[in-house]
Amino acid sequence: IFLSIQTGQAQFVRMPLNYTHDGTLHSPNGMSIVDQDHVWIATESQNPSNYSYMTYSKALSTNDGGNTWHFFQIPVTGSPILVDVEAYSDSICYYLVADLNTGHSDVWKTIDAGSTWSKKTTTQFNASYGDFIHLFSKDTLIAVGDPANGYFNIQITNNGGETWTRVPQSNIPGILTGEWCLGG
Repeated sequence: IFLSIQTGQAQFVRMPLNYTHDGTLHSPNGMSIVDQDHVWIATESQNPSNYSYMTYSKALSTNDGGNTWHFFQIPVTGSPILVDVEAYSDSICYYLVADLNTGHSDVWKTIDAGSTWSKKTTTQFNASYGDFIHLFSKDTLIAVGDPANGYFNIQITNNGGETWTRVPQSNIPGILTGEWCLGG
């Protein structure tokens, strides 16, 4: 019996994100890949001398597989960092943004590839830090935050963020001692 083994090799090509070289440490915090050409990234920015978070973190995307990157300014006030990102397409994307000073978080959405942004939450995460979001379809999204009022803050929308419903405490296991959520 003749056994033939064929191997495949993946080729990775370095695609720099081209952040400004201003002495700030920029590190991607979240990535959402739509297809081979379209990728959205959430970035944290830090002061390299003491690793403290800085404002404003960078939102960026590519529509040509990483050959060029487009940087966006989401119109957030306060001291925001971009916690997570979920994209549906090259034009529809959601970012979870947390304010370092207040601990409040919000979901922001673009439907025109980052030209305009709309805030999709109001008070859903005023009492808890948002940890991650996940997109199930164009309009169905879950946003999860640290515990508030004795249980995890899990919010669901089925209409693109126009309305949110918090998952009832009775549907969530109890919090273990010292437990909190980390982005994912």
